[in-house]
Amino acid sequence: MKRMDNRGSLTLRRKTFLVVGGVTLALVVVAWVLLIAGVFGKKSNKKNPKNNADGGRQTPGEYQITDAVPDGYVLVFRPVAIYSSDVYGNMFLYEKQEFDENGLSVVRTYYRSDGTNRTKYNDEYDSEGRKTESTEYTWDKEWVVSKKTVYEYDDSVGTRKTTTRKYVDSKEALSFSLIDADEHVLLSYSKSVDGEILYYHEENYLPDGRLSWIKTDNSETRYLYDEAGQIKSIEYYDVNGELVQEEIFLSAHESEHYRYAGEESVLFEKNEYDDRGNRTRHIVLDKDGTVLTDLRLEYDEDGRNRKSIMYMDGNFRSWQENEYKGPRNSTEARKTIEKNQDGKILKITEEEYFLGLYTTKHAVYDGEGNMEPHGIYSEYDSYGNPVRTIEKEYDGTEATMIEFEFIPLVIPEKFATEYDLREK
Repeated sequence: MKRMDNRGSLTLRRKTFLVVGGVTLALVVVAWVLLIAGVFGKKSNKKNPKNNADGGRQTPGEYQITDAVPDGYVLVFRPVAIYSSDVYGNMFLYEKQEFDENGLSVVRTYYRSDGTNRTKYNDEYDSEGRKTESTEYTWDKEWVVSKKTVYEYDDSVGTRKTTTRKYVDSKEALSFSLIDADEHVLLSYSKSVDGEILYYHEENYLPDGRLSWIKTDNSETRYLYDEAGQIKSIEYYDVNGELVQEEIFLSAHESEHYRYAGEESVLFEKNEYDDRGNRTRHIVLDKDGTVLTDLRLEYDEDGRNRKSIMYMDGNFRSWQENEYKGPRNSTEARKTIEKNQDGKILKITEEEYFLGLYTTKHAVYDGEGNMEPHGIYSEYDSYGNPVRTIEKEYDGTEATMIEFEFIPLVIPEKFATEYDLREK
């Protein structure tokens, strides 16, 4: 099954509101629904999947939204249940999720394929919708706290702190991070249950925002600038404080990277950069100065790799172009185009993702636009929500990989995500 890493998912419980009675009762129900969830319906007669921990289930269908959304609010859909298939093709309840009135996930529960509990997360938020606390539970005849994370925000300087305590055999391991308003990792470290430093990372910046140095548990990197503020060199030191590598900038767009061993200095990389600091060319050399690899790169406006052409030992190796849809931190779709040395298309791969976590489409085409018989496709409702994802084998057989159930919610617009506000 092709499913992207899902460390934080959602729940499931389908609600069906029946508006009955006189005009007064109907108006009361409609008003309440507008603030909480909207009106929807339509059940399925499909049988429950094997090992369904919930004991009952409805297949996602078309939601009959009949009421206008008030100003300042938006209609969103939240996946309250996700069903997956085990190695034998049997569907089981993989994840359930509950949401508050702002559409924020407050409980996520994960299950094993045999229907037993696996892990659960309870989350809390502040008035701005920022997560303030997350508690992880594992199942051992009962729910036991295994990890707790606290998030703190300092709006005066734009920083956020994250402190995680993991509990192992009555002992506590600790992780901590401090991030500034520009997403710089000012400090990050983790300790074992015995207090041993497992990881350490610290960054320091000059008053104008330029990076000054980075320290880790086994190295230090220093950034040096000329009087005009242009990058001059980047020095790399080992755990003993010895200079082992140095990248020297010949200009703002070109550099040479040297490796040091005692008195010996070896040029092993050459780099080129664009005006935004993205590396546009990366050349690797052997100790005799012969070019081993030559990688040429281009980027989109969000800094994502758009084009890569690779040469090895002076010979063409690969040409790949990428197109993206959606924000960088939660890509909705990606198209990858492979070409030969003359620029002729050899293969196109299209993928779509739900919440940046689940692959809902994987299709491969040849240079003539013919699609391979094997792939992954999904069925969607009229609001663009994936109902189920199906894998098609080369022999034409199909099997459901994953199914989603949603509820519609009407939430304040301030709590809507980029995914909620995407073009549908």
